[in-house]
Amino acid sequence: MSKIAKEIVLVPGVSLRLEMPVEHGEKFANDLIEAIEILLKEKNYLGSYLKARDVLATRGLSIFDAPFMKTLLSIYTKKLAPAMHTYMVNDSSRNDSFHNAIIKAMEKAGDKIVLDIGSGSGILAMMCAKEGVGEKEIIACEVNPLVADLCELTLKQNGLDKRIKLVKKKSSELEVGEHLSDKADILVSEVIADNIISEGIISTVNHAHEQLLKKGGTVIPKRACLYGVLIEDQSLREQSKFPETVNGFDMTGMQNIFNSEILYPDEYFVRNINSNKHLSDKVELFDFDFTKKVAVHQESLISVRATHSGSLHGLLLFFTLDVDDDNTINSLDEASCWIPKFIPHYGNKKIAKGDLIEFVCSYQSGLPFINVDWRE
Repeated sequence: MSKIAKEIVLVPGVSLRLEMPVEHGEKFANDLIEAIEILLKEKNYLGSYLKARDVLATRGLSIFDAPFMKTLLSIYTKKLAPAMHTYMVNDSSRNDSFHNAIIKAMEKAGDKIVLDIGSGSGILAMMCAKEGVGEKEIIACEVNPLVADLCELTLKQNGLDKRIKLVKKKSSELEVGEHLSDKADILVSEVIADNIISEGIISTVNHAHEQLLKKGGTVIPKRACLYGVLIEDQSLREQSKFPETVNGFDMTGMQNIFNSEILYPDEYFVRNINSNKHLSDKVELFDFDFTKKVAVHQESLISVRATHSGSLHGLLLFFTLDVDDDNTINSLDEASCWIPKFIPHYGNKKIAKGDLIEFVCSYQSGLPFINVDWRE
């Protein structure tokens, strides 16, 4: 089969060779290469994916089935589909907890409507379809275009594309009567971030309660609680601290800005929770009850008593997630797909066992971080 080949330079020293078969016409192959090339050079990966998908569709081709798109599809997936999806589907505790909760909810529901917001891989919607009986209506909602297309592919591979209605929109764009025949009896929405809030769970749940879920409907997960622990971990603190010098150059001007606690503290992933020394017991920061509307802003003065002496380097954040009354997930578990976060304390504070440490903790829906204001 004759082909048209084109070498696309993505960045200096990195190129991609595209080979397009001409069985659908030389102009089609050239047009596809040109469209992909322009958008990739602009690093517009979403635009490039959508353009490639749509051009292929004019010839009745799927981007997932076209062998010559395999390399490009790999690039699109890495850029547009978060790696978190891989971690989530490999987290058996998460999957089993949600499955168990779904089994119980579907048994109670009868012929009702189920809405899965942020469906991702579609695994939770498929669990609902598997456990449901009769003519339950199951709607899966996913806004990321590539993830939604992959979800559609997975539903078809499992013979559930007719059973589950996939809507490729934001949940705030769903309309009862158009996308759902009526308000949902069961809401499934696993848009839980490592700090609970940064994937938009608050706005998602609140809108669902206002517009998409029947009063008294079942919500999965039902509750999350965010905790903090005072820790000593020099390596974590140094990784999060802007340095005074870099290769002999004075960086104190930037250091004074970046390390200022006037700015909200950055959150850092803690991949080895065994490396740090806990200086306190856990303290509850915020409790989120998803069975009702959640406060869009909270601010609390937190007081915690030191259980060990040491250097205060920061606050370790983790959470528990009550999927239902009988299934709870702890993000501190090493096998969890969620990773604990670290908020640094930039001072050189020594604390003794029994000392009372105070800080103000707050969040605002729409902002992706938990804010900590240390009180000295």
